[in-house]
Amino acid sequence: MIRFSSLPLLLGLMALVASCDVPSQSASVINGLEIFHGDLLFSIEEPSGDGLSDAIATVTEGVDGSQVVHVGIACEQYGRMMVLEATPSHGVWLTPLDKFFEEAEYDDEGNPCILVGRLRDTLGLGASVQRAMQYLGLPYDTLYIPDARQIYCSELVQLSYQRPDGTPIFKTRPMSFTDSSGDIAPYWKRLYAERGIRVPEGAPGTNPADLSRDSLVLKILTP
Repeated sequence: MIRFSSLPLLLGLMALVASCDVPSQSASVINGLEIFHGDLLFSIEEPSGDGLSDAIATVTEGVDGSQVVHVGIACEQYGRMMVLEATPSHGVWLTPLDKFFEEAEYDDEGNPCILVGRLRDTLGLGASVQRAMQYLGLPYDTLYIPDARQIYCSELVQLSYQRPDGTPIFKTRPMSFTDSSGDIAPYWKRLYAERGIRVPEGAPGTNPADLSRDSLVLKILTP
């Protein structure tokens, strides 16, 4: 009788599993949306005044003309689904998924104003989320200028999501702080004037609205 050792087979299976870098197959379902590890969650807000969200919406445009003003990363941590995000009040931190939805705006039909962006190619996704976790605890970048010591929401995604060869999945683009009139929006004029620096018009950067429109990379899901 020929006996085969199970060790080579076991090692081969372990190597195969290690090479398969895909989201967890266990989803969190909330408000009719399935959320998987590595999904991007885009927040939409209606104009409400002269705050940061309005200032972002004034100079950007999300998928299908929506006012996307924020993005977070869904990730499984501590045995539950969390959202890794960069916010002005907390910097880079983890928010429970249900709290993220509770704090969202809701439309007239009671649906959360959140879009789910799922990567079309999940190869390297696990490493991308792990890379994003390394920014946990950094302060929020209120000036939206590349700086290793501070980071803003879409910058967290842009820096973290990479293909296995190290190339960024999302490209930076020239930033624009101009409104529909073609002038620098008042909020941004005031912000940078108070800091004594020029508005970084045209500098490379990113914003959540642009990310939401990247149909080559993302599938956008709604309730």
